[in-house]
Amino acid sequence: MADIIDGKKRIPFMRGMLVHHLIQHGLDHEAAFEVADEVRSALRSHKQDIDREELVVLIEELLSRDHPDHGIRDLVFWEPVPTSITVDVGDSAHPFSRERLAHSVRAAGLAPDQALEMAHRVEKRLLEQRRDRIQSQELESLVVEVLAEYRGDRLVDR
Repeated sequence: MADIIDGKKRIPFMRGMLVHHLIQHGLDHEAAFEVADEVRSALRSHKQDIDREELVVLIEELLSRDHPDHGIRDLVFWEPVPTSITVDVGDSAHPFSRERLAHSVRAAGLAPDQALEMAHRVEKRLLEQRRDRIQSQELESLVVEVLAEYRGDRLVDR
């Protein structure tokens, strides 16, 4: 069976890890198992190791074919997701807080539940990117990007 080559790391493919990851991202157990099984079959016929990008493309193709509305952006199932995010503000650092971010974006005219949903999307994006630290300016840019996707450019201009 081919190993996953991720930079200098060599990781054995484990179907169960992929199944677990897909379930965590909203696929039902049966669908996740089928996709992971197809990936394993493809890797068995693969004569060489597979690099990170090739594997992500393979998983994305299988998901898109069988579950076109899957919405899973993070397909790197073998790396741990950070448990906390630190925001660097000048010379100090603070833990990322959805509540604090939601409170800040309410100034753009979002209702409390919409602001919290937007903050959740920002946090999800950071975790998908495996970010455990971000500069406040980067966070601000990400908030603008997510706001534009979530509510449209007109709201961002506020």
